[in-house]
Amino acid sequence: MAETAFKRKLNEYWQNRAENNFLAGEKDALQVAKELKTNYDSAYREIENQINIFYGKYATETGLDLEAAKQLLDKNELKDFKSYIKAMLKMGDKNNFSSAEMFEFKRLYNKAKITRLEELQANIRGELDKLAHTTELQVGDLLEEQYEDNYYKTIYDTQMQLGTDRAFSSLNKQAVEKAVKEKYLQGNYSSRIWANTSNVLNKLVTQDIPRGIALGYNPRKLARETVKKRMDKQLYNNTVRLIRTEYSHILNQATLDGYSQAGISQYKILTTLDSRRCDDCGEFEGKIVDIDKAIEGIDLPPFHPNCRCTTIPYFPPDEIDEMSDEELSQIGFITYDDWKDGLVKLENGKVKYSSKAKIEGGD
Repeated sequence: MAETAFKRKLNEYWQNRAENNFLAGEKDALQVAKELKTNYDSAYREIENQINIFYGKYATETGLDLEAAKQLLDKNELKDFKSYIKAMLKMGDKNNFSSAEMFEFKRLYNKAKITRLEELQANIRGELDKLAHTTELQVGDLLEEQYEDNYYKTIYDTQMQLGTDRAFSSLNKQAVEKAVKEKYLQGNYSSRIWANTSNVLNKLVTQDIPRGIALGYNPRKLARETVKKRMDKQLYNNTVRLIRTEYSHILNQATLDGYSQAGISQYKILTTLDSRRCDDCGEFEGKIVDIDKAIEGIDLPPFHPNCRCTTIPYFPPDEIDEMSDEELSQIGFITYDDWKDGLVKLENGKVKYSSKAKIEGGD
């Protein structure tokens, strides 16, 4: 009876732990998305200003038509344009803009003749590329924090539940960056942010803006009916979905890596958080998977964009039955902060908790 009660307690603990950790990280992810909205609104206002300048320079009393927009820049305008493109190339080299965006700026810089419309399109490209870079930095910081936090907490929780003090690999900045930037499903968060930006840019500059000018839109309508609509409904919404999906990826990857370091060999998929089952994932509920055979998107979350599935360790009944009373008595004995402060360095990048470390001021 006691063993059955303990098994139930252990399972409930891990379900609560998984839910609390996921929801806490999800809250951080949505906060980043909220903060990014301010950046998106600021970028839109700057683009709106560029459109107003464009109309102020080239529109007549009857407005601006596509033929007028396709006229070439004069010598002085072209000189200013080349200076702007040169500055964008310098910024792109420094901040690792995507190769596709850098290629486009180089193409424009080497082009002998530039139209007024191309000038406007380049200004819009510059603003959205700067926005993509800012998004990349903020999302990268979020994912690095979430990876490190969930990696260590998974190991801590496992050691507290099983009463072990197994040595495990420590993390440094390079290890965290490598884990976050590692590709899955043919890309990573950075490449997806830039791909999303490039997709929206291409639709704006090749379809929306020329069409709006051809239809005789005034500057206000061109900005709102083309740029803002595309930025809100596609660029920002896709970014929010990307943040939530990348967060799910990094949390589950950190948890998986933590399981491996803690000596856990199997996990069970959990599809229900805060009483809500993840869309289309009911078939995965309770599935038991060998850690060394896990394949993301197949038997490791996320399974789809916005996926909220996660995992909990699976302990075969005989493993729990063999745990001694002494091992069980260690459960929850040390706080997480004390445990982390008590990690001491071993050889080959390994660390281990020592109860003496906090008292003696160890690493």
